[in-house]
Amino acid sequence: MSPPSPEAPDGPLRERIGASPAPGREDWQAGRMAEPDDAPGAPDDQQSVRDRWWFSSALQIVAGAAVVGFQWGPISGGTANWANWLIGLIGLLVAGYGVLGLAQARRQRPPQD
Repeated sequence: MSPPSPEAPDGPLRERIGASPAPGREDWQAGRMAEPDDAPGAPDDQQSVRDRWWFSSALQIVAGAAVVGFQWGPISGGTANWANWLIGLIGLLVAGYGVLGLAQARRQRPPQD
């Protein structure tokens, strides 16, 4: 006796037991997954967080602060060499540039509804 052949989830077995197909199954069977924007009730004006006015400047601030934070241990402990000071200064400059960019982007942001 040969093993039973696997049936598709929406095949004859599902019809015999009266189960309905899974939501969004048609998109999956057509070869594409439903995008989050295609979901019912998704707002049409939804934008990515990377497209927001504050994102790149906030990312620069966080990255610069992280670099300074990693260099702060050797600098405050008195074991730092010139490279720790240089990298800490670069991190401070990146964070400062992010603060300036955030202030400028806030002034130029589009009006909110």
